[in-house]
Amino acid sequence: MDEETQAPNAINHRELTSELVSGLRQSNNEQTQFDIQSSILPVIDIDGPNIDPCIVSSRFIDSSNGYGLHERRAGQENPLDADSFYKTYQKLIPYKNTNSFSRQDAIDATMSIILPPSQTLIPGGSHEENLLFYHYVCNISVVMTPIDDGHNPWKSTYPSIAVRDLSSSSTRALYHAILAQSAYFLANVKGPVRGKGENLSAMRYFGMAIRELRESLMEPSKDYISVLAALLTIILGEHVFKATSRGWRNHLQGAAGFVTQYLAQQPWRLSYDAWIITQNFALSYVIAQTVGSCSATAANNNIDIYDVLCDVMARPGFGYTIGATARLIKAIYKARQLEEQMTAAGFSSPSVNFQDMSKNVCVQVEEIIQQLQIPLNDEVEVIMKRQPEPQHRDVVQTRVQLHFHLFNSAVMIYLLRVVLRHPPSAVFDYVWEVLNDTMTFINMGGGGCVSIWPVFIAAAEAYTPKLQEMADSCLIYLEGKVTGNRKDVRRVVHQVWADRGQLVAERQCDPGEVLVDWRAIMKRLDVDILLL
Repeated sequence: MDEETQAPNAINHRELTSELVSGLRQSNNEQTQFDIQSSILPVIDIDGPNIDPCIVSSRFIDSSNGYGLHERRAGQENPLDADSFYKTYQKLIPYKNTNSFSRQDAIDATMSIILPPSQTLIPGGSHEENLLFYHYVCNISVVMTPIDDGHNPWKSTYPSIAVRDLSSSSTRALYHAILAQSAYFLANVKGPVRGKGENLSAMRYFGMAIRELRESLMEPSKDYISVLAALLTIILGEHVFKATSRGWRNHLQGAAGFVTQYLAQQPWRLSYDAWIITQNFALSYVIAQTVGSCSATAANNNIDIYDVLCDVMARPGFGYTIGATARLIKAIYKARQLEEQMTAAGFSSPSVNFQDMSKNVCVQVEEIIQQLQIPLNDEVEVIMKRQPEPQHRDVVQTRVQLHFHLFNSAVMIYLLRVVLRHPPSAVFDYVWEVLNDTMTFINMGGGGCVSIWPVFIAAAEAYTPKLQEMADSCLIYLEGKVTGNRKDVRRVVHQVWADRGQLVAERQCDPGEVLVDWRAIMKRLDVDILLL
């Protein structure tokens, strides 16, 4: 049984009094030497029997164009800025009401692109490449972020970089990683039998992306933007859309090593593309840290990315791609640092008297909570200022407010329940807020998809039948978005509920007082979920 305990000594955070223990590791000026290739690439055997770079799907691929766009046009330039790219595709992207989204809706939507797209920005690409690229821009991009607008980088920045310089190995890696992610999505929609061809194509493109990324990392002069974009797309394609549970920590740590090599140059300050790609990395890094145990992440603390986080967080709008704000992401980061400090100090045991540790955590806890109590109005306004005057501006603003609010509540759950080990009953109201806001967000329809992290954090602590019903509805919706690892998310949550129910039956106690460690559940189920 993977339980924590029946909470014995939960503290009131407002009664804590103490001195501040620094929660943020200050980076030194020495750049850590890091073997990027050994961290990212060897865990994937692109030459093994499961991923054959020569596999070609007879269902889609034109054998006369089997090598793809970049191989046939190497050395040619096709510069395209992100704004032009998005404007060209914008009229092709339908506004879909997702109020009653179902798996059949997903099938209908994705099957509609089997016909050749009416317009393409990849001339010379094979029929399959055009389809997959079009599908990525017009369909996958919409489910990648809660705020689907003209600043959606998966509609503009990523695809424009992928076709910008056909002579670059890192650009080719990004291009083929995009095709692989798109093919995995279609394979998920169709299922294991009907989607076999798409799955084979995805593995083929994935193998090509890995090979080209390896080549780019060996080059003395690397393009920061395209290399990092390729890394992040490979991580999402393999560990979210394909739902491979193992290996993403190595890949993400490799990406961290790559980014910290540029602390002196700070490319994220020089261009919007570099900033948005680095922002996506920073969000991935912070969220990923919350999933692992403190002992699992302690070994990676030699790479200090705090300076990078501070730099990218300083720009207005940081966090919007995940439906959060810089303040909320910083609160998650600080809460995680606090948890690591408490673990190192021996406060991870269920038998700890929380009053004994109050002198060490009071100031940090109070600072985090104070940040979470600041109204979100100003941050909502930052997002709304960049919006054109759409017909449904009020709807857009409401959706932004809802997602910021549900994310804010989820951070409070993470702090109180996961870090400070309060019982589920202490976060009941926050759980309800997250789930209610999520259902409202979904029912409003429109573009964008709720982020998985806040929904998972809340769902794991749902202990009443009503809360569990709400949580399951949200999880079913997200699973219907057809990203592969969402099934694992729901499986873990249901196991948490089952374990809590068993403990309640054994102890004859209130379920709101029983703590269950969802990280231990993941370990027992042999899944390691990247909550992106």
